[in-house]
Amino acid sequence: MANGEITAKLGDRVKVHFTTRTPEGEIFESSREVSDEHDGSPQEIVLGDGSINQVFLDTLLGMRAGETRKVKLAPEDAYGRYNPKLVFSIRKSFLNFKYDPQVGEMITIKLPNGNRALVKVLEIEGKKMKVDGNHPMAGKELTYELEMIEIEPAGE
Repeated sequence: MANGEITAKLGDRVKVHFTTRTPEGEIFESSREVSDEHDGSPQEIVLGDGSINQVFLDTLLGMRAGETRKVKLAPEDAYGRYNPKLVFSIRKSFLNFKYDPQVGEMITIKLPNGNRALVKVLEIEGKKMKVDGNHPMAGKELTYELEMIEIEPAGE
C-alpha cells in the first residue's frame, strides 16, 4: 500500500508540519521555520504516546500523507486563559541583573520558591518593575494547520 493510501492510527510514528496562527492571522510559530525550538524539519510523533494535545491527536488520526487540516484551540486548550495574578511588581535589586532590562523585553527571573520564570517587562518605575508571567499567547484562540508528511505504521 502506498504511503498516501495509509491513514494514521494509534501507535503509528508520523512526521507532521504545523503552523500556529494568532486570531489576527499572523504566524506565531511554524515547524518549517528554523528557530531555537525548530530546525525546519517536520515533528516526529508516535500517535497516542501522550506527547501531544488530545485535540491534535484527534485531528491527526485518520489523516493521509499529504493531507492538511486546520483546528482551532480555545485558550484553555492552548496556552491557558490570561491570569491577571501573574502580573506583579518586583524590586529590580531583587533580580541582581548586571544590566537594566527594558520595557517589552522577556527576562528570566528567580522566584522566591527557587523556580525560574520567563516574564515580560511591562513597566519600569524607579526601583520597581511590573512584569507579566503569562505566556504571550495566553487568552487567545489559536488556529493550527497540521500537515501530515509521512506515516510509519506501528510494528514496521
